[in-house]
Amino acid sequence: MIEVIQSKGIGNYETEAAAEVIAADARFNIWFAENMKRKPEKVERCLEILDAGEALLAECAEAVDAFAAGGQREVLRINLWKIRDQLDELRE
Repeated sequence: MIEVIQSKGIGNYETEAAAEVIAADARFNIWFAENMKRKPEKVERCLEILDAGEALLAECAEAVDAFAAGGQREVLRINLWKIRDQLDELRE
């Protein structure tokens, strides 16, 4: 995400969306660590959630790669917002 923020031709909205994904990932990681401490008996479910989070981060990397290959800023922004929302939903 730092690469997105530092990219030439990136707008304020895309920078904001990238920062929001970073924040959503941090919230998810904090939640995950706390949840594992409180409910260690639910390890299998936690691992499923962790896998889902990793898949979203892979999707994020694909969106960034598509933008770097000449994609549109609006498409990148929409994809980043979607990933942010899905990371937040994993904590529900």
